Amino acid sequence: MIEDFMERAWSCLNKLKAEKKPPDRPRENSITTVTFSSGLTDSISKRSNYLTLDPAALPEADELNEAFQKLLEELDLSPEKRQVMAGQSDEKKWLMVIEQNIRKEKAQQSATCDNFLQVLEEYARTFPEKYSLPLASQNLEALSISLRTESFSYVQRFIEQNGVDYLTTILHRSRNGGGGELVAIPILSCFKALLNSTAGRACVLDSSDALLAITGALDLHNPRCKTLSLEILSGLCVVPEGGHQAVLKALTEAMAILGERTRFQKIVDDLHREHGSPRDTE
Repeated sequence: MIEDFMERAWSCLNKLKAEKKPPDRPRENSITTVTFSSGLTDSISKRSNYLTLDPAALPEADELNEAFQKLLEELDLSPEKRQVMAGQSDEKKWLMVIEQNIRKEKAQQSATCDNFLQVLEEYARTFPEKYSLPLASQNLEALSISLRTESFSYVQRFIEQNGVDYLTTILHRSRNGGGGELVAIPILSCFKALLNSTAGRACVLDSSDALLAITGALDLHNPRCKTLSLEILSGLCVVPEGGHQAVLKALTEAMAILGERTRFQKIVDDLHREHGSPRDTE
């Protein structure tokens, strides 16, 4: 009985959808020309936001393998994922290379890594005033998206140009003064994005000051700041190369910042406060 009722309900729903469906319009296929930095130009078809490729347009095997190896290095994949990618057909490999080059060209047209570094250097030198905090938050959120989506070489350049040091300085200063949480949230998102790459994880773990700043964000009142801080610290704990010990050290050093008598007191107090527990740890 229930099955019959559900079947009738679905048929009615589908009927309503069919009645509201606009008439089909013919789709036009467009040809997009992509120019690569190497000087190679290929024509590919873009139909319904998907790239298609004529197998006859494939390059020589040596050229394809060289370009695909560069792509794997850019993506910074684990050995297991590299093996899966290597098992794809030549057509799929070349399409992935093309898509990566399209993304690079779009990135060059938008804000570059150097632009973000200049903004960070300015914020690290002079913390944004209250009236400019929304714009600063917007800029830093755009940076976190870039660090999460751009290539490995982009993240590597960011690290080599002292990007992590700038983030650390700004995050420390966000705890002093009103409105700093607007900046702290996207800064923590940047740190979280850095954990997606091996170079980013290693850089954050090697910087005791960065770990201290991330841990100190637990002192901010905004729940989102606390959540991001704990997510970053939890992720670093499972890093085999001394991640757990580095996080414990940071939590110990942050006791003075958090006003704790014992390690984890701030976290436990926040949990009891959130769940309305009468427990007093003062």
